[in-house]
Amino acid sequence: AAGRFAHYRHTPQDATPAGDTIFPEVYEDAEGTFLISTETGLVQFDPKTGAVEHYRTDPSDPTSLSHDQVRSILPDPAERGVLWIGTAGGGLNRFDIEAETFSHITEQDGLPNNVVYGVLPDAEGRLWMSTNRGLARYDPRSGTIQTYDANDGLQSNEFNAGAYHRAADGRLYFGGIYGVNAFDPDTFEDNPHVPAVVLTDLRIGNRPVAVGDSTGLLDRALWATDALRLSHRENMITFSFAALDFSAPAKNRYAYRMEGFDREWIQAGTDRTATYTNLPPGRYTFRVRGTNNDGVWNEEGASLAVVVTPPPWRAWWAWLGYALVAFGLMAAVYRNRQDRLRLQHRMEMERLEAEKLRELDDARSRFFANVSHEFRTPLTLTLGPLDDMKAGLYGPLDAPLAQQVDLARRNAGRVLDLINQILDVARLESGRTPLRARRLDLGAFVAAVAQPFQAPAARKAMTFEVDRPATPLEVFADPAQLEKAVTNLLSNALKFTPEGGTVRVTVAAEGSVVHVAVRDSGPGIPAADVAHIFDRFYQVDESRQTQLGTGIGLALAKEVVDLHGGALTVESEEGFGSTFTITLPLGHAHLAPDQLVEDEPWVPAETLPEGSALLAVPGGDGLAGKDTPIEEPPVEDDVTTVLVIEDHAEVRAYVRRHLEAATGGSPGYRVLEAADGEAGLALAKERLPDLVLSDVMMPKLDGLGLCRALRADPETDFIPVILLTAKAAPEDKLEGLAEHCDDYLTKPFDPAELRARIANLIAVRTRLRERFRQEGIALVLGDDAPAPLHHPEPVDVASADDVFLERVHEAVETHLGDETFSVERLAEEVGVSRGHLHRQLKALAGQTPSELIRAMRLERGALLLAGRAGTVSEVAYAVGFKSVSYFSDCFVRAYGCRPSSYGAEGAAGDETA
Repeated sequence: AAGRFAHYRHTPQDATPAGDTIFPEVYEDAEGTFLISTETGLVQFDPKTGAVEHYRTDPSDPTSLSHDQVRSILPDPAERGVLWIGTAGGGLNRFDIEAETFSHITEQDGLPNNVVYGVLPDAEGRLWMSTNRGLARYDPRSGTIQTYDANDGLQSNEFNAGAYHRAADGRLYFGGIYGVNAFDPDTFEDNPHVPAVVLTDLRIGNRPVAVGDSTGLLDRALWATDALRLSHRENMITFSFAALDFSAPAKNRYAYRMEGFDREWIQAGTDRTATYTNLPPGRYTFRVRGTNNDGVWNEEGASLAVVVTPPPWRAWWAWLGYALVAFGLMAAVYRNRQDRLRLQHRMEMERLEAEKLRELDDARSRFFANVSHEFRTPLTLTLGPLDDMKAGLYGPLDAPLAQQVDLARRNAGRVLDLINQILDVARLESGRTPLRARRLDLGAFVAAVAQPFQAPAARKAMTFEVDRPATPLEVFADPAQLEKAVTNLLSNALKFTPEGGTVRVTVAAEGSVVHVAVRDSGPGIPAADVAHIFDRFYQVDESRQTQLGTGIGLALAKEVVDLHGGALTVESEEGFGSTFTITLPLGHAHLAPDQLVEDEPWVPAETLPEGSALLAVPGGDGLAGKDTPIEEPPVEDDVTTVLVIEDHAEVRAYVRRHLEAATGGSPGYRVLEAADGEAGLALAKERLPDLVLSDVMMPKLDGLGLCRALRADPETDFIPVILLTAKAAPEDKLEGLAEHCDDYLTKPFDPAELRARIANLIAVRTRLRERFRQEGIALVLGDDAPAPLHHPEPVDVASADDVFLERVHEAVETHLGDETFSVERLAEEVGVSRGHLHRQLKALAGQTPSELIRAMRLERGALLLAGRAGTVSEVAYAVGFKSVSYFSDCFVRAYGCRPSSYGAEGAAGDETA
């Protein structure tokens, strides 16, 4: 082996034979492109274009260069477009020039070292590489690697960068730290001998085992032993082995495997030992394979059966005992499971019964809620007429009749209060009532809530006291909800306390909580009934009560206090009165973030004085005067039109009566009626009312669907909509507002409030009308606004009459968009009386003043519509009409079509008008 490589040691006289081929670190391909090895990667340079591309290491890209320090470049002797790149730390790289990808061959693939100084080919296309641990021969076709070191005759195992050369005769030269190795690769022949592999030594727990020693494990040599039996304590084993090839025994390589424990063969290299620790009990087979110095494997190798016996607690009789114990445990578990199943069955039956009770309770709550909703419509028709009678709408009432009306109104209001309580309890129990807590002074709050009860207490000659601390007691609570609880407690106290009795309200703090106690001197509550006093609809035995209740108020108060995280308790002694106590925690740690309202602290609201003025309802066009009885009025006056859509005929009549009546100096409204949503929608599209007042629950098309349909039509989307309904829950209001209704009013309603809401919405439209009048016409017509549009038939008049007509036309044209411009103002502008104005225009133009104003407004509206200046409502307002419905009717009479369909044909008609 030592004769394979020749040594040259520092002999300057040796020279490279003439004609030898040198493979430097610069490579030029057939196209003249250079590849240059550098310390920072591989550089590709094209001298024709000057383009430079740099290939570097990218840890995230497995196809990049494996190391930036390039030591050698070799074109593949057999494959075009492939270079072999030697690196100083990344092994050998195969570079595909066209694909610009690198594949790597490293120590993991069999290289002796990842530092590759030089790469040279031999005649058979194999690659020879010099490294820091000897020479390596790589066959690209088979992928096999053969290594050579100092034991094979090399000058040393370490070589130098750039010291590699292939002579013309095929000899290869590699320079190292102790000289140069020269050899002919064609003369190399691999050792074909397949070496025998034997087991040579055994150690247990790092102690050698000999034949016949005290361990008793070997009765013959290890290599002649077929099986080895070990106890569970002898589970650290070391085997030694050897391949019987002595050409270069230090280069023999080994692989071993413990079948039943190792999944794959373990490559040991030149190491001749294998150690196993903590082998679990079981049967195994140890196998070992080996090679000669040229890597020829003995695939069969040597083998040894190994048995590790289990400890006593894993013997068969131990397992039998385990099985018996397990069987006993399983039987116990089975019995316990059966007991649990029976218990679960009982609990499930109890749960189902409780669920049925809850369902019955929910059904009862839904029934009362539905009935309560149904009560609102007849209550509307009860409270409204009673209020009208009390207000003197039908004349003054004598004393007995007034007392009866007051009695009816008071009891109808009581029914409404009960309905609201039933709905509040249902919403609280279902969790649909959100808590909107804010900071408030509990003492001031309770005093404000108790103040209205002073008068009823005085009428019964009762002592009514509110005892609260001088300093504020701040708590976080929902004022609207907490007021319901305190009001119910005070109402009960006053109701059950006899005349001359005492009701005392005390607000006091105790530690981290605050108490509101309502103490009365009434008859008290029997001990048997105290536990059920907060149950819904529960009532004390009628024979023990002087006054009957509904069983709703205390249940509502309990639900409200629980919602605040507090407690409502009662202490009562029959014959000595009762004390109801609300306990609330201080601070807001007990509340969820979504239950807190970032708002100003609660302060007592100021009571509005009775008879406070409501917003006046605008109306009246002012075109008719008291001194013009001979003027014929139009078919319908230009007044605000309200469409009432309600399936209940009496409610429609009631609303109509109040809307048509003139109040507070304001004229009434023109009222249109429809009995269902479909009829109302058709009437709205036909008449274009100024406002729609609609019920929600109607046949054919409900109020929400009607609102959606009106908003979806460009001709009706401007009409304000008020929904009037008995559905008073907050979520019902949100549902209506989500459909873009303008207001939401619940039954029963106050007619004055209804008129005020209508007036507010009409006022908003009036302001929009004024803005469009001021800005819209100027924006459309600009500075080139036409001359006055009204040109009646020519008449033979004197010069003074011509001047008079011209003054009339100028005055009307100037105020054309002013809805308040009337005949009286026209007479003032012209400087004549109203009667004279009427007679002159009738004689000269054949029209009354109001007809002239209306005709000129219609002509200007037709011009704006033909020019697409705005919607029908915007144009109607811009030319001085108060009612879109009235404008539409007048337009039909004048032009024979609806304003919405007036287009190019309408424009042409205007020119000929």
